[in-house]
Amino acid sequence: MPIAAENVCLSEALSGLAADVSAGLSRSQKELPAKYLYDEIGSALFEAITVLPEYGLARAEARLLHQHSGEIARWLPSNVAVAELGSGSGRKTRPVLQAIASLRDSVCYTAIDVSQAALDSCCNQLNSLSGVDVRGLQLPYLDGLGEICARRRGDECLLVLFLGSSIGNFEREQAAHFLRGIRKRLQPGDALLLGADLVKPRAQLLTAYDDPAGVTARLSI
Repeated sequence: MPIAAENVCLSEALSGLAADVSAGLSRSQKELPAKYLYDEIGSALFEAITVLPEYGLARAEARLLHQHSGEIARWLPSNVAVAELGSGSGRKTRPVLQAIASLRDSVCYTAIDVSQAALDSCCNQLNSLSGVDVRGLQLPYLDGLGEICARRRGDECLLVLFLGSSIGNFEREQAAHFLRGIRKRLQPGDALLLGADLVKPRAQLLTAYDDPAGVTARLSI
């Protein structure tokens, strides 16, 4: 990329960062977009969090997906592609893709994430799956989903995965806006598989997100 183009991209990125910081710190409840946490180190820390004894959500979801992957695959049309918002390493998605591929000649899977490190890990994890064409797309979720929908082929249907109870990271209004954004991009016959956690006791949540080993605290530094 020419130096001038690099400078333009950097300027746009810094402008976006400044706008996000200004908006987030202007709210009564201060916040910053999570995308700024997920560089290579942040992505590795998050993967470490998912295997902590106090963070049972990832293991529970993995068990459910493994148990019901065949049922999920049978409900889908034959001509289906899969897109995952916030794929992480892709470990939890493996049984679903295996089940879908076992009923078809092949299936295209696109991981969408703001972290290139997470995408690299995901592609490395899933590239060995037979009958699965694995791709990575480094974009914000809705932008990436829009790009995939725009280039879909003919009557191809789309299964969108949004797992890990990531919807719980949104405020209620933000969650509704985000889900409407997904719905706007989909067509009749498409599907959304959404992972959501149950309401937990306060003490259990505090332990999960403020673990004794301090891994979660490192992610927020």
